[in-house]
Amino acid sequence: MQHEGKKKNTNATQQDDPVEDSVTTPLLNHRLNIRTMCSDMLPTEVRTSNTVAALFLGEDSRAEQALFEIGVRSRGAQKIMWGLWFTGAILGLLVVGEVLPLHLVWVSTLMLPLSLVTTLLFSVDVLRSLCSSLDLYVLLILQFAFFVDGIYYCLADKRCIFWCCYLPTAISSLFVDAYPAKFRGVFAQLFFSVNIGMLVIWNLLLAFKWHIFWTPKGGMMNMSFMLHHVSDQVALGVFYCRHLWVSTFNPEYFVMIHASVCTKHDTVEVSYEIEDGMEVCRAFIPCRKSEVKLQKSISRKSECIKTLSPDTEKAPVEVKIDKKAPVEC
Repeated sequence: MQHEGKKKNTNATQQDDPVEDSVTTPLLNHRLNIRTMCSDMLPTEVRTSNTVAALFLGEDSRAEQALFEIGVRSRGAQKIMWGLWFTGAILGLLVVGEVLPLHLVWVSTLMLPLSLVTTLLFSVDVLRSLCSSLDLYVLLILQFAFFVDGIYYCLADKRCIFWCCYLPTAISSLFVDAYPAKFRGVFAQLFFSVNIGMLVIWNLLLAFKWHIFWTPKGGMMNMSFMLHHVSDQVALGVFYCRHLWVSTFNPEYFVMIHASVCTKHDTVEVSYEIEDGMEVCRAFIPCRKSEVKLQKSISRKSECIKTLSPDTEKAPVEVKIDKKAPVEC
């Protein structure tokens, strides 16, 4: 009898242990009122067929489809256009640096087909959102200053043809978010890689050919001018690097389009489950069916506002909790 009593007491102790019981018993859900940071951007339809070319040639017309085939789907046509661009850019830079004769500057016109075809394939729906981005206008100002620098130091001679041929590429690269999403990442990488290369080569020419930072005798040029020039060039380079980074590691995301973000109080539903021997906390906003990323673990000892029914739809976010706290009902 004593042994049976000990067994009963042991079983009672095991049943009363909430930690052990939580492994097999579903954990209760509750609601917490917390401050969240979220975007108020609403989903917007983007029609890939509504391109700039479709405005002139007609949507789904044969000419528009042929242009899409050349500029997007055909790898061979893309290689030809990029090959022409690199040929025009390299020879044009050599003319600007006075390595090649001046009359060869007309080869720079080979850069124009790429920027023209790319611009015609931009999505009009995305372009509308891009035009409301402040980053676009900041970059346009920096690009225009870069263009004026080139015209000024080339003494407004025939070498200006190179800068006029490069300007469409520089401007169209700012709208690359509107390029067809499937191929946007690769195009953005190419566009901003060449933009960074052009920026570096031009500043090397300024430093070692025109000596705008110091005199041939070693003296420092105007410090105020140098600081303004370097700050503009560095800012432009930082923007280029940001585009290159996003197109490489997050090619599905836009770079120039931003949503308004605010903080607000939301009631989130919190539930706890056991997965792989660890307690997992899941939080979501029921009214919007959206996920909430918690900054730290929430104990089940937090204030329980309302017990939820198991039929509620959830879009969970997982947060691991190291310690297992007992369930309070």
